[in-house]
Amino acid sequence: MRKKLLPTSIVGLIFCLMSTGCWGQQEIDKRTMIVALAIDKNPEEADGIELTMQVAIPQKIVGGGGESGGGGGGDGVTEIFSGRGTHLSEAVEEIQKQTNYPLFFGHTQTLLVGEEVARSLPAEFYDYLRRNPELRRRLWPIVVQGKAKNAIQVKTQLEQIPTLYLRDMIDTNVKRGRLPDISLGDIYVRRGNVPYQVPALHYIGAKDKTFEVMGLAIYKGENMVGSLGQELSSILLNVVNEKPGWAISTDCPDGAKGEVSLWPMKVKREIEISDDPAVDMRLHIKGRLIERGCKLDLSELAVTNQVEKAFIEKYEKLAQTLVKKAQTEFHSDVFDLRQRIYAYQHDLYEKYDWNEKINEIPIRIQYDVTIERMGLEAK
Repeated sequence: MRKKLLPTSIVGLIFCLMSTGCWGQQEIDKRTMIVALAIDKNPEEADGIELTMQVAIPQKIVGGGGESGGGGGGDGVTEIFSGRGTHLSEAVEEIQKQTNYPLFFGHTQTLLVGEEVARSLPAEFYDYLRRNPELRRRLWPIVVQGKAKNAIQVKTQLEQIPTLYLRDMIDTNVKRGRLPDISLGDIYVRRGNVPYQVPALHYIGAKDKTFEVMGLAIYKGENMVGSLGQELSSILLNVVNEKPGWAISTDCPDGAKGEVSLWPMKVKREIEISDDPAVDMRLHIKGRLIERGCKLDLSELAVTNQVEKAFIEKYEKLAQTLVKKAQTEFHSDVFDLRQRIYAYQHDLYEKYDWNEKINEIPIRIQYDVTIERMGLEAK
């Protein structure tokens, strides 16, 4: 029996498919690889912006195949480009004119926003970022005290590319519960939901050779309205994210001279919103004692209880300060209560204009503190 042969047209089609290569490929060293973006106000135009990019030079990075990249500090490993325009797209085009290869955003690790821009962000700011398919949704948006380009120009000694050092700094503090896990994608999701507000963002300072985590940048709507230091940031992290926050110190009990310090490790949150409306929160903190600056016999249960009470008083005092700042200074829903009411008590949500009501309702925060570890020495 004669075997049927495939038609010539099908054979030709299979051959073409098998021989097709990556027609759209682009060599990695033929791209201008952006590792960080910094956005500031244009000093020459009131409504314009200044965009600064940190670009990696693959051949100069250790292991990149070129000449030795040397040690830390970033010297010769990156290059800085700047462009200005009314919108982000114009500033990007200005920088594209200065580079020999197409700009590539796929390796961008951080989005740095100067404080002046953060306080007066136009509504369409995120539009360009969201429409760019190369920008990763998991990159960190960070508010910089002063100008964002100052952070781009920092030269650390522990990392070849300085903004990767900053990325790892944020990563570490997020994992340790000192900062919220807020990415660019999280902002996109919140912008598509009702009620909407940009969450508190990471807030850093930049000096010649180092970065410093300052706390959190606080937003109302899409604009920054203030900032919190580490202590008050810890309270916000406890309430909103159930994260332990930073170590905390307080005076020794019974008027003893010195301080004791606690490293919080676990947080459990309870929130109750009544129809009045009023908000009652209870935070349960478990941690370990990391420093004792006064003579205390911690083997005595009564003494341990006194120390725990001292930390409770410190936490609740900070919580009262944060509530007052939120309602009288920021006029912002820093505790993200509108989202919670909208999700779980929608009938209550429909009764009020929460943009105004949120700053009037009583917010009461109570703490329980349990010290689980006293350290190696009890006396």
